[in-house]
Amino acid sequence: ITANADGLTLTLSWTKSLSEDDEDGIDGYYVYFNGELEADLAEGVYQYQFSPDALGDISVSAYRGDEESNEATVNTELVERTGISLDAWTGTNPSAVGWIRSTGLYALYSAISANAGDIDIIWDSRDNTLDSPDQDAYFGTDGHSTAISDAITATDSIAPSDFYNYTEIAVGDIYALRLDTDGTYYIRLETESEAAGVLVVSYGFQKIQGYKRLQ
Repeated sequence: ITANADGLTLTLSWTKSLSEDDEDGIDGYYVYFNGELEADLAEGVYQYQFSPDALGDISVSAYRGDEESNEATVNTELVERTGISLDAWTGTNPSAVGWIRSTGLYALYSAISANAGDIDIIWDSRDNTLDSPDQDAYFGTDGHSTAISDAITATDSIAPSDFYNYTEIAVGDIYALRLDTDGTYYIRLETESEAAGVLVVSYGFQKIQGYKRLQ
């Protein structure tokens, strides 16, 4: 099973059950969301589109009468990490971060041109901003383009529609990031603390490309 997204709408796709070609065939497919039946689909249908109101597990199984196959599952939960320290700006300290799109894991980088292709966001302690790499003089247009929202609330479940190429931050606030390189991905970024120019952040990375639900 795979999931593609356009904003808050998911499109699930799966391969045909091998039992569909058996003499008795199958009756159809069940789609579950977080263990609850979401849809009962006829045989020959291998795609389903819906907009869940939360994150979690989406599963598909084939069935015939009371018999049901094992479920194939895709998960929409965020990849979360905490306590990430971005150093005060010097140009050579690790004050930038980049994400691996396939896993949602991160790496820290110094904000130098040699790292431009790997960096998604830069912490600039000189003016208290989070910056898209395309705003930094080191990078010009060589860096990734990252869009940053204004602060959102702890109860906001989706990424906002308005984004900018930098934003001034406040400790304890939450921001949405939109990564537009190698597809579109959304991140929920929270500023935990700041002292002597060192910013500590946490994040939740939405691995499903194009999916804006962040809670």
